Amino acid sequence: MNMEANRNKNRVGQEALERVIASVGGARRVADIYPLSPLQRGLLFHSLYEPDAAVYVISLACRLRGTLDRDAFEQAWRLVVARHAVLRTAFVGHDLDVPLQVVLRDAALPFTFEDWQHLPAMEQDGRFAKLQRSERNRGFDFVQPPLMRLNLIRLGDDDHRLLWNVHHIVLDGWSLPLLLGEVFAAYSALSRREAPVLSQVRPFKDYIGWLQRQDMTRAEAYWRSRLAGFDTPASLTLPGPSRDHVRGERYAALHRGLKVEFSALENFAREHRLTLNTLVQGAWALLLGRYSGSEDVVFGVTLSGRPAELAEVERAVGLFVNTLPLRVGLPHAVTVLDWLGEIQTRQSELTEYQYSPLPLVQRWSELAEGTALFESIVAYENYPVDMLAGADVARKLRISDVQTTERTSYPLTLQIVIEGSVAVKLIYDAERFAAAAMERMIAHLGHLLGEIIADPARQLGSISLLGVEEQRELIAPASDKATYRPQSCLHELFALQAERTPEVVAVSCDEQVMSYAALDKRANRLAHHLRGLGVGPDVVVGLYVERSIEMVVGVLGILKAGGAYLPLDPSHPPERLAGMLNDAGARVLLAQDALIEGIPPTVAVIVRFEADGQVIAD
Repeated sequence: MNMEANRNKNRVGQEALERVIASVGGARRVADIYPLSPLQRGLLFHSLYEPDAAVYVISLACRLRGTLDRDAFEQAWRLVVARHAVLRTAFVGHDLDVPLQVVLRDAALPFTFEDWQHLPAMEQDGRFAKLQRSERNRGFDFVQPPLMRLNLIRLGDDDHRLLWNVHHIVLDGWSLPLLLGEVFAAYSALSRREAPVLSQVRPFKDYIGWLQRQDMTRAEAYWRSRLAGFDTPASLTLPGPSRDHVRGERYAALHRGLKVEFSALENFAREHRLTLNTLVQGAWALLLGRYSGSEDVVFGVTLSGRPAELAEVERAVGLFVNTLPLRVGLPHAVTVLDWLGEIQTRQSELTEYQYSPLPLVQRWSELAEGTALFESIVAYENYPVDMLAGADVARKLRISDVQTTERTSYPLTLQIVIEGSVAVKLIYDAERFAAAAMERMIAHLGHLLGEIIADPARQLGSISLLGVEEQRELIAPASDKATYRPQSCLHELFALQAERTPEVVAVSCDEQVMSYAALDKRANRLAHHLRGLGVGPDVVVGLYVERSIEMVVGVLGILKAGGAYLPLDPSHPPERLAGMLNDAGARVLLAQDALIEGIPPTVAVIVRFEADGQVIAD
């Protein structure tokens, strides 16, 4: 061990350091010891806190067509692991104030080969998709480097698939093509029975040293000023998955192209000396503002983190990126162009302070402890992840179909990929957001991006979230001529509409839809059941439901029974709900089964939508 290890002994204590060294197999296995970067500490925490969520695991898959020397290929990977200390690093001392990364002298690379060439192509595809899911969800043991695994699948004589899973704590996105380039350069030499010659690269340890030399006092002053007055994060209240949603993996992803011309974006950016990144960040800020109703939004942005002061840092491999908050105001009267210029200025400032640890930035803000600064991050993927696609290695092996996936611990992660067109990958918490809501979000993002570049002189407040088609859908029903019935009640008008258009969709929520006929039928059955419980004129019925189709059924059913409905918000405390029920003299309470535990003590007869469904139908 070197002087760095001795310095760390002073930080954590001799006894703790001995435990750390013992946990990796003893001092003879240890080549170096140094602290984690702030982001590494964050990733370690989230990965240990959510071990089953497969967060921060980067999964890369590609196709290898042509003659493959399997022994040389595996040897090339092992050579690269031996060459980079960061790939031989264990992360230990999770219970210490200063967790440490321990570089081992060697690390055995998990390399699995399987032969599937006897299987039909469709079964090969199915098996590979299953393998991707299982490998991604396996996780890693942080004290057993390398934190990466390789699966090589033989599909035919000259056809293979490669699956590479690696934890983000050791590599960032920019490092992936660098490392792959080294692997294929080494393979090219080894397949010719020659010794690989690879240029020296800067070790990741140098970056850790650079971080420790940065002026945190100056960073604190900047962040306190930048976040002053921000004490209420914008809330994303979006439809969640339906009750019949089948729980699968925690995070899901949508890959979609945006309906905006890439050439138009590029020309706008060039003409006004803006970056494409600025345009995307502006559209996302506007979307968050329109969704939340806030004129002051914060979201996370990723920065390369590679300091220009470190020579040839662009060729180094490791975790350099950082995620920091970008605060964007949405004043109505400012012009789009001035507003975009302000965003670009703020982005440039972030680069100057990109070494700032997010936990400290959070502490320097005015938010209450435990309140996150942001729930979404925007990553502009301009690193050449698929730079090797189409490459011809040693004139024998062609690489294609390069795909990468990764999940963060944030509810929403927007990844922008621009390669002659504009595409997005929206990774979202499937237990919190409905897929249909995410589809609409992507459509709204594309619309806002187009509106932003349509007229740089327009006022920001004039930009609508809704496109022409959505506006037409909302306005059209109200524009139709209808007979005025001054003596008719709401439920009577609904029944007439159900007779006219029985199969037309009357209500939709998330992925559920119901026609006028079906809704009228359910409401009638509920009304019949309520009348049997004594509901009629002047009888109040409590309605304790979340925003759902059941809510509409409940309102119509109560009105058809002749009663009056009392809406009860499930987010209110039980004491307030009890007071409302008591004051209104509610005799019956309609509730969803999922909310039963939150019902306060009441003399009202409780009717449950799901559990009492058969009784209501009868």
